Amino acid sequence: MNPPVPPPAERDARLAHLADRRAAGGSLARNAAASKVLVTGLATAGCLAGVAVIAGAEAPPATVAAPATAPAATAPTSITDTTLHQVTVVDEQGVP
Repeated sequence: MNPPVPPPAERDARLAHLADRRAAGGSLARNAAASKVLVTGLATAGCLAGVAVIAGAEAPPATVAAPATAPAATAPTSITDTTLHQVTVVDEQGVP
């Protein structure tokens, strides 16, 4: 079941139209490749611009700490530290 064969004049017109389209525009694959190259170039340029901004940034100014002052004399406080130890023996079920 082949499609019907067009008359020679119609076939010649279709072939001429196809030849004109191919001559006028580039192929889709070529346009896609050019787009990839363009996008890669723009991304690289953006990355290098970011690196240049970071490299050219000034260092933050050095801060000078104020001299530490001694705290006022206060009465000593007493600290009590008590630790309680208690051992509980349990069996394998956790019962003491």
